[in-house]
Amino acid sequence: MRIASLTINGFRAWAKEITLDLASDAVIVVARNGQGKTSLFDAIMWSLTGSVPRLGKDDALVSKYSESGQAFVSIDLENPGGGERLQIKRLFDGTSQNVQVQMNGTARTGAVATQYILETLWPNATAAPKPADALLAAFTRSIYLQQDRVRDFIQDEDQQARFTAVSEIIGTGRVTELQLQLDRAKTAWTKATNERNSEGDAARQRIAAVREQLSTLAAGRVDLAELESRWASWWRQAGPIVKDGAGLAAASPRASRVLDQALKQMYTSEMALGRQMDELRETLAFLQTKSPPAPESVPPSIADRLKAVDVEVENVTTEINDLRREQKALEAAQADRAKAQSEAVQLARLALKQLAETCPVCDQTYDIRATRARLEKLLKGTGLKSSGHESLEKRLAAKNTSLSEVGERRLLLLAQQRKEVSANESLRLWQSERVRRLAAFPESSSDEDVTQAIIAQTYNVRESSLEIARLRKSGEEMALQLAATSEAQRRAELAQEMATLADVIKRADAEFEQRNETGELAGRMLNALRESAADLVKDQLKEIEPALRRIYETCDPHPALKAVRLVSSMFRGRGQLGTVIEDPEIAGVGSDDPARILSSSQINVLAVSLFLALNLTIPNLPLECAILDDPIQSLDDLNLLGLVDVLRHVKDHRQLFVSTHEVRFGALLRRKLRPVEPGQRTRIIEISDWSREGPVVTQYDALHEATRPIGDSMAI
Repeated sequence: MRIASLTINGFRAWAKEITLDLASDAVIVVARNGQGKTSLFDAIMWSLTGSVPRLGKDDALVSKYSESGQAFVSIDLENPGGGERLQIKRLFDGTSQNVQVQMNGTARTGAVATQYILETLWPNATAAPKPADALLAAFTRSIYLQQDRVRDFIQDEDQQARFTAVSEIIGTGRVTELQLQLDRAKTAWTKATNERNSEGDAARQRIAAVREQLSTLAAGRVDLAELESRWASWWRQAGPIVKDGAGLAAASPRASRVLDQALKQMYTSEMALGRQMDELRETLAFLQTKSPPAPESVPPSIADRLKAVDVEVENVTTEINDLRREQKALEAAQADRAKAQSEAVQLARLALKQLAETCPVCDQTYDIRATRARLEKLLKGTGLKSSGHESLEKRLAAKNTSLSEVGERRLLLLAQQRKEVSANESLRLWQSERVRRLAAFPESSSDEDVTQAIIAQTYNVRESSLEIARLRKSGEEMALQLAATSEAQRRAELAQEMATLADVIKRADAEFEQRNETGELAGRMLNALRESAADLVKDQLKEIEPALRRIYETCDPHPALKAVRLVSSMFRGRGQLGTVIEDPEIAGVGSDDPARILSSSQINVLAVSLFLALNLTIPNLPLECAILDDPIQSLDDLNLLGLVDVLRHVKDHRQLFVSTHEVRFGALLRRKLRPVEPGQRTRIIEISDWSREGPVVTQYDALHEATRPIGDSMAI
């Protein structure tokens, strides 16, 4: 089917409703960048597939200036020979997407409409796990070459992804999916088989452990009747001490645990009796000790003497402080006198230099000899009297000596006080301990009575301890007999477990062998399926390669590496598809990684060539269309001339859509793709401007010319 018309409203750059007449052999869209070329082609893809992957969520499809806040696209498809006409309407209301299909007067909506689109355009997708993705993959790989995804197939995707994409386009996608599902199933089968084998290994390891346990268990026999009699007798004797095992049989599964608890209780009781025995012996020894002597008291009391000494210390300290203050005042007075003496000496020294017959100040006569004698006496420092500093220091030293003597007497008194306190505390503790120990014998009235009571109680405690020790020893011997009985029972249980494990191993080995045989058969079937899928792809590649070579040679992207071929292979059970470029004149010169050899523009030429080869050679495409979004942005000028020559021949086999932002290239396309035979039609869509209401569009047909231009020698 081909596209007849397209109505857009509120979709991306197309804010207002517009209907485009596309019923032609070629549609050329000319517009500057950002005016809606790509949005137009995205509208075609969205109407058919319900998705524009590079834009993400449907919210991005709604025009910012849509009056309704919705995105709507309606596309009409028709068979070239007339007859059936399919209309698809798709709406996104801001929350969810709605689709409606109408054909031959019958309308379908929702999931029914989506299923009808798949069945009509790409039936192979209906069996895919994700049918919508399968249709989208076929559309973007063989019908719509997006402007920003030109090189993905050659450069960004790995060989396995390319193989999967080609498989989907040529119709073997379900075979590839079946292969993957079988691969996963085989992996799960192998994992389950290994788990079964692990169960057998675990059983073998358990048998080895059981054998080890059997080798450590004693094989002796135990007289159960004698054990039961001994058990009953022991519990009768132990009843006053432990009561938990009364009425329990020796053959009971709980017997060993209960006996162990009883022995622990006996051990605890025995330890308690031992502590009681030690306490009685210590009490008897205490009663035989004498009371500590009471401290001697010499009047006046130590406390009173300490108070008197403290008063004496305080008085002497006060006197010392007074003497120190007096000393400080004396030192200050001496400092003042020393300063005055220093000043007088300086004055005398100056005056001696100025002495004359008359006074140099008042010019009067004076006794120059007496004056000189006084001044010289001042220079010798004999003009000031000495202080009583030495007497004060002697008094201060005497007071410090007195303070030291008083301090020593105080330390002696403190030592005597501590000794007295210690003696009183020792006596108090002894008396308190005596009261505590005698409290255990309230019936006794004297130390002699208490001593006799302690001797009698010590005898009783010793006898009880000996009885418990005897019972505990007998119980431990009986515990060994119970252990022997348990070992015999355990041997029987382990023997039964070994028999059960042997059956488990036998069944596991048989199942493992059967599953291995089944896995090998599945592996052979899977390998055959892989080879079949690879053969199908190889056969289709043989049909694609001639067209790919002719298109690539026509575009002439490289001066030497002019040949191209596709190579498919299997690696680790996965199909691989590579692209090889070669020098047709020199064998062995080429590369299986074109991205490392070719420039960015040359890679784009190779990608466009492969896209057109797939479009022209794959039968039963969803649409008989080839859509190229602004290829001039991806190619050099020289490559573009070759591409235009290719497109002129593509137009004869597919409905061709080409957009460009370059006006001159648009004119070249209009001239090269114009109708040259009756019945042909080339549609021109020019977008001259863009406003908030959407693009400003002019639609018209290219003029028809009756003769074909020279140079139409290429056949595809």
